[in-house]
Amino acid sequence: MKLDSGSVSAAVFTQNAFCAAPVIVAREHLSQEQPVCLLINTGNANAGTGEAGIHDARLCCEHVAKQAGCVPQAVLPFSTGVIGESCRLKRYWQASRMHWRNWMNKVGLLLQPAY
Repeated sequence: MKLDSGSVSAAVFTQNAFCAAPVIVAREHLSQEQPVCLLINTGNANAGTGEAGIHDARLCCEHVAKQAGCVPQAVLPFSTGVIGESCRLKRYWQASRMHWRNWMNKVGLLLQPAY
């Protein structure tokens, strides 16, 4: 989800010592940049996946950032779903490229003035 220019974001994160990878990455990113995109994933929480999960969350942010034209730190990742399973990044890349183009085309049409 790409945020409107000038949007301001805030977040409340878990205080749990055992945080999912997206929580760790989102905390880091929010402390470095004002968000431009929210990366929302359902079906896989990317929790309990250790350093590999953090790496995957960062890769997903990099992928979205390239498509959105921003730095990876301006992407906040959020995930919910199965715990302890690694992300299937190849499936994600294929789906996200297709959906990003379709989504941006539809948003562009919705935001056109109706004069």
